[in-house]
Amino acid sequence: MRSSCGGSRRSAQGAGQDNGAPRDIGRERLLQLHADSGGDLKAMAAVLGISLRALYKRYRQAGLRPRDLRA
Repeated sequence: MRSSCGGSRRSAQGAGQDNGAPRDIGRERLLQLHADSGGDLKAMAAVLGISLRALYKRYRQAGLRPRDLRA
C-alpha cells in the first residue's frame, strides 16, 4: 500500500534542474558539441549546465545515441 505522503520519486529536489538550458538544443547543436568535446559527455553536460542524465535525454529526443557517434 502506498502512503499518501510519499509522493513520486521526482521530488522538488531533482525536478527541473536544467539551470536554464534549453529543453530542445537541436540535433545540429548536439552534434557540434559532441565533436567539439571529443565525445566527452561529462564536459558537454557541464557546458550546457545540465546533468549527465539530462544530456542522455537530449540525445534520445534528437534520435541519437552517443555510442553511435564514436569514431
